[in-house]
Amino acid sequence: MNLWAGTILLLPLAPLLVAVMLVRPKALRLATGLLPLLPLPGVLAAFAAPEATSIELSALVLGLTLGLDQAGRVFLIFTAMIWCAVGWHLWLTRPWEEKGGRRFLFCYLVAMSGNFGVLLSLEYIAYYVFFSMLSFAAYGIVVTRDDEAVRKAGRLYLALAILGEMAMLGGFMLAAAVAGLSMVLLLYFGMGVKHAVLPLHVWLPRAHGTAPTPASALLSSTLLKAGLLGWMRFMPLAGNEALSAFAAPMLVLGLGAAFYGALCGVLQDRPKMLLGYSSVSQMGIATAAFATAAPSSAVWEAVAALLLLFVLHHALVKAALFLSTGVRRRGASGGWVWPVLLLLSLALVGVPGTGGYFAKAMLESRLEQWGVGWAYQLLPLTSIATALLMARLDRKSVVEGKSVDLGGRR
Repeated sequence: MNLWAGTILLLPLAPLLVAVMLVRPKALRLATGLLPLLPLPGVLAAFAAPEATSIELSALVLGLTLGLDQAGRVFLIFTAMIWCAVGWHLWLTRPWEEKGGRRFLFCYLVAMSGNFGVLLSLEYIAYYVFFSMLSFAAYGIVVTRDDEAVRKAGRLYLALAILGEMAMLGGFMLAAAVAGLSMVLLLYFGMGVKHAVLPLHVWLPRAHGTAPTPASALLSSTLLKAGLLGWMRFMPLAGNEALSAFAAPMLVLGLGAAFYGALCGVLQDRPKMLLGYSSVSQMGIATAAFATAAPSSAVWEAVAALLLLFVLHHALVKAALFLSTGVRRRGASGGWVWPVLLLLSLALVGVPGTGGYFAKAMLESRLEQWGVGWAYQLLPLTSIATALLMARLDRKSVVEGKSVDLGGRR
């Protein structure tokens, strides 16, 4: 095993080892101090690992293959950076000192392991194992309070997650036998639960409304993208004919999510639910892009890199927005957090000169070159709704802001 193969194995393994440390109260300080550091090997591997880096765990009963492909490398860049930022936020705010905090911390570490495992899984079995681990651990970082609203949000998420697991397993079983339209449908809905596709999006805004701020940052940035990566890796195995048969409905559902999420977000009063609907809208754009490009190998080769750029931009911006919603405007951090929040809002809207504008414009231009850009002429309308949505964010964040200050502890 070389250095980079060991790093690949360490990414999902290290969080589990730290989670085990939590059973000893004396190890809590060490475990929490490692939170911002655990994802750092992922950043190094994403930028420096050789192209064919992989490791096969043949000693396990089923055998798992972990490694990096082109899409996984891009996902690993923003995923590792976001987990580092959230770990730093947790270290400052110290939620494990509150009731149920140690359970949250345990689920957080298991979710980190599952998230990295999903990104590194190059075959069905590993992806399904880590995807399931991520799904169930995410419940523990969303349901952190004992009240009815939180329990309802948790039950809704858990029910859809279990249905998604069953659908995804069915799709993988078909892939091993006879791939086709049935496989595409099962993977669309099975992996789409994480991706918040219509009509399975209902869990996401409710989860944001009840989850702690760090959990919301993860839900709308890294965890939300796990299903999209599964589409990119495994759905093309069903064949271009099967993808083409579902392309039109998938495009309609994607554009529907883009408009529906933006319009619903404008009507929200709570900042995190507002941002949750914004994520539904932005992921609708990604769904529509996938639907138009994936059925044609030539179009996909031209569009895939731009889709990855769009996903990377959205993940980083949305994580930063969520982490800033609870910061005191008049605290020590307010002087720099709030101007950054404004710039991030403009980037999410896609104002000319921002990364969001560049990513959307390049994606639309490339699709137009291949004759499939007609639907994206409608997207400026979603940007208008997103602009209204983000205009509401600043005022609502001030009203609901908690006593969190990134310049120190609560």
